Amino acid sequence: MDGEDAGSVRVDVCLDCKGVWLDAGELERLTATDSAEFRHFTQEKMDELLKAKDIKQEEHRRAIRSLFGGLGRR
Repeated sequence: MDGEDAGSVRVDVCLDCKGVWLDAGELERLTATDSAEFRHFTQEKMDELLKAKDIKQEEHRRAIRSLFGGLGRR
């Protein structure tokens, strides 16, 4: 799960399923936000975000393997 700013609202985003989660009141705040305030992601930026996610997952896997003495599945 990653947090992204959509205008003045911090939105929870899943880069795996492309899902978006909003807390109470955030949908109303988003609808009141001028669309010019939203960030637009280029394909290069999306690739960068996905690569960072992959790196983070690999670091997590390594930490778990070292914690359990390398008994994880490969």
